[in-house]
Formats: sequence, C-alpha cells, structure tokens
Amino acid sequence: MSRVVSVITPFRLPDDPDWRFFYGSRYLPLDSNVTALATQGLTTVVATRQGLAILTWQNWTLAQKAEHYIDIALQRHNRHGLSEECRMPVFGQLSTCKSGPSDNSGLWTSLLVTAFAQAYALEPTTKHADLLATYQSGMELLVNVTNIGGLMARTCTAPGETHTPDEHWRNSSATGLSGWQFKCDASSDEVVGHMFAHTVVAAVNNGTSYATRSLKYLESIVTYIVKNGFYLIDVTGKMTRWGIWSPEYVNGK
Repeated sequence: MSRVVSVITPFRLPDDPDWRFFYGSRYLPLDSNVTALATQGLTTVVATRQGLAILTWQNWTLAQKAEHYIDIALQRHNRHGLSEECRMPVFGQLSTCKSGPSDNSGLWTSLLVTAFAQAYALEPTTKHADLLATYQSGMELLVNVTNIGGLMARTCTAPGETHTPDEHWRNSSATGLSGWQFKCDASSDEVVGHMFAHTVVAAVNNGTSYATRSLKYLESIVTYIVKNGFYLIDVTGKMTRWGIWSPEYVNGK
C-alpha cells in the first residue's frame, strides 16, 4: 500500500495577501490527507482521516518567540550544558523525548553560548547569566573530559547514560569525572565551534568571570594546536581525521 502524504490545500487568512501552504506532520495528524477545511477569523480547522487539526494564527514579538524556543531548548535539548538532539520514540508524544550524545555537541552548543553571551552583554540579568553559565560549562566539560588540555571531545556521557557503540569512545581519566565516557576524533567543525564561542564571550563579556574562563580555554586550545605543528592530536597520539591545518598540508606540499 502506498504511503499517504499529509498535505493541505493552500488558503488565505483574513487580511493576508499571501497564500499559506501547510504540509506534513508538523501541522496535520501523521499520514493523513484532508477531507474538509474551514476557516474562521485566525483559526482553521482541518478534518483528516486521522483526526482534527486546529491551526491558529498568532502574532508574537521577537522576545516572545525567543522565550518559547529557549524553554524548548532547556526542557528537551539540554544535557549537561550541551545542546543535543532530541529523540522521540513515540511520535508526537513530547514526554517521550530524550536527548542524547551527538557527534557535534560542541558545535551546536557554541551557537547558544554566543547567543547568551550577547544577551548578557546587552541585558545582564540573572536569567541571561544562568543561561550563559549553563552552556559555557558544557563547552568546558568537552575539554575537561579528555584530560588533555586544549583537546576537546566530540561529545560525552555521564555514568549510566548509554550511547551507540563506536570505536572512538573512551573512558575519561579526568579527576572528578570517574565513570564518564567521551567520543574522541574531534573534527575541525568542533574546533571552530569552541574557538567561536570562547572568542565571542571574551570579546562581548570583557571584564567578567565568563570572559576570564573563555580566555583560559581559548589559550589552551590554540596552544595545543600550535605546539603540535597545527595538528589536532587525539588521545590516541595520532591526529584526528579532520584536525589538520599544517602549512605543508594546506599548501599541498
């Protein structure tokens, strides 16, 4: 039997010159097609073979939208101060959502660090300070867990957490992190994320403890790479697959 794709006929809301297309399970029940549609005011009711969908048009300020997504990030994507993917075993049931390790934990977390660093610089509230501290700690954890100054892990797990088997997972020997595991072979993307985040924090939060902490890790990462001839040397003693910036390699010699 062929798969039924969720699709809705385009329609216009009152006083809206643009046609709106709503497609997929973000708006309609899973694997359903439209049997009826009715619009009144800013609300549209869609009848499908799998049930009803009610779509309501709302006007939000940028601040309201930011708060909405910050809440989602904290509730479903925050794991040890790392911004992670959210896996949902039961479709549509947010209560089943569980975040877990991903290969680019540092890169995704760096985006939140830079965002909250700028938010704190513009409005140094307790909330912005707490958000910055949460995700900055996650970035620091990725370096601390390898127990090699300047070398970051791709991701890590606490005792009792599970992960997909992979040859790059190692046990941490760092003080205070007994039972933790981390994934080595960090990519150049990870390095870029760490450099980006710590540079922004140091620049826009100058004079704060956050800037002091970021400068410490920034210096550590740069020193480690330069000391090793512009290679990112892993816990294995060999360069990571993508951590290569040596002049010989870059210039094709």
